[in-house]
Amino acid sequence: MVENRVWDGINVLSLAVPQLPFGSYSHLNTRLMETFGFPFVKSLLQSADLIHGAEAYPAGFVAGKWALKTNKPFTFNVIGSDLGLFLSRNYDHLSLDWLNNLRGVVCNSQALQSDLISLMGPLNNVTTIYRGVDTQAFSPTGEKSGPQEELPPVRFLFLGGFHTFDEKQPTYNLKGGNSLLQAWQLVDQLDVSASLVVGGPGDYQTQFIQWKNTLRHPKQVFYAGAIKPSKVPCYIRSSDVVIIPSLSEGLPNLAKEAQACGKPVLGTNVGGIPEVVVDGVTGKLVPSEHPQALSQGIQWFCDHQNKLLQMGQIARKRMMDLFSWRQYQAAMLNFFNRILVVGSDGK
Repeated sequence: MVENRVWDGINVLSLAVPQLPFGSYSHLNTRLMETFGFPFVKSLLQSADLIHGAEAYPAGFVAGKWALKTNKPFTFNVIGSDLGLFLSRNYDHLSLDWLNNLRGVVCNSQALQSDLISLMGPLNNVTTIYRGVDTQAFSPTGEKSGPQEELPPVRFLFLGGFHTFDEKQPTYNLKGGNSLLQAWQLVDQLDVSASLVVGGPGDYQTQFIQWKNTLRHPKQVFYAGAIKPSKVPCYIRSSDVVIIPSLSEGLPNLAKEAQACGKPVLGTNVGGIPEVVVDGVTGKLVPSEHPQALSQGIQWFCDHQNKLLQMGQIARKRMMDLFSWRQYQAAMLNFFNRILVVGSDGK
């Protein structure tokens, strides 16, 4: 149940608490983690100055309950689906005391901050700090890989995967993959040289190949499946435009990673995407769940290939100036210092 290891010079304690097999994010399983996990971390928590949950739910709830048991201040992050799906779904079942020792909340975008306040009302020290991107790992120069490496422009890349092809599931089309397939069918009817690579999490190869075989130009579409994290920048460099057609987002890392590699983004105007992609400057924004608008966005890049380089250069500079990893580190350290020094009452 307990594993100790060292990661990048940091001591890490991993817990494996028994769970019931009907939903990893059910509130009952969260309570099991809170109850049975606490004895293993009690001594660590008692010696800590602050307890931080890396997401709103379930980690944020667990952190809040452990903070009560040890009389410690706690904070948590809001990163996206933790708020939009899991906290919202379980919020009515949460005890009111889990927020008693809350000292601050860090949101990954202004959109998430607004959604949090809409759900939970006013909270102490709620702020937006954009998660940084490693601008060295994700840069225009470096290794390239993937089926598009030797192809001509315009090369589009989608790494959202398909959580499910079942329309009855709540995660159906959450990342906009199914909207993209419909949009590409419209593009496929046109005589354009564009190509598309589809990758990301999920077991969808069979369904994807069936869809691909319905196209007029199936040789311009490629299946990549799950890609190793170390290979993601290589795939981005081999593309010209990264597509993020999500229906809901906090602030997708891929949008920052793509632009750090000097690639414009074709994204939907949901969540924090408009905060990181400047429409017409570092990419294009279209409505979500609108395959026709998405296909028009794809066509726009095909018709304006001369703008790809300039948009990518501006995107790269903007990531360096506003979304670097170093800026994120400094902002988070300042947040924690402010919480620990000032406290919840502002004194």
